[in-house]
Amino acid sequence: NSFLSKNVFPHSLHKCLFSSSTIILFSSKSIKSEPINLFLDKNVLANPSAIQSIKNADVILLGPGDLYTSIIPNLLVDEITLAIKNSSAPIIFACNLMTKYGETYEYPASKFSSEIVRYLNGRMIDFFLVNSMEFPSSILENYDVEKAKPVSFDEKKIIKFCNNIVYDNFAFIEGKKVRHDSKKLSEFVISKL
Repeated sequence: NSFLSKNVFPHSLHKCLFSSSTIILFSSKSIKSEPINLFLDKNVLANPSAIQSIKNADVILLGPGDLYTSIIPNLLVDEITLAIKNSSAPIIFACNLMTKYGETYEYPASKFSSEIVRYLNGRMIDFFLVNSMEFPSSILENYDVEKAKPVSFDEKKIIKFCNNIVYDNFAFIEGKKVRHDSKKLSEFVISKL
């Protein structure tokens, strides 16, 4: 029996906005084009509990989640990024299954990995998880309305940003949507403890 302890802490105890160029983002619907540089509107201190959890971590999982509105905002707090960068725990990144219009439109897997490494100040991803499941056309038609497509696998470019690529079926179909298979993700994370 494996025991996985998880705690969720806010990255900071301070309220702040994050910005892209000069556009202040109030919600995930605010992004209309690809952000070039995300930043916080003020310096904030990291939540000490979050820092301690990172320091004590046996493995660090980034994702799944929207790249610019869920994952990277956590990396905008300098102390968080520094703690992750200096951690000896392996970093696992669960790449998105689908692109998102207005945020990661037509991004291949390598663009997701390069952005994570950029916001980690050069710290390589130890295990980059990319979905291999092909989705039926009936499912993809549902995403056409959103201008979303499966994230393409461009291995030769991904390898520049990670130590290991894990190309496997990390998805399942739920109704008309594709989702990450949380059981498979957790099994992979536990295997790296």
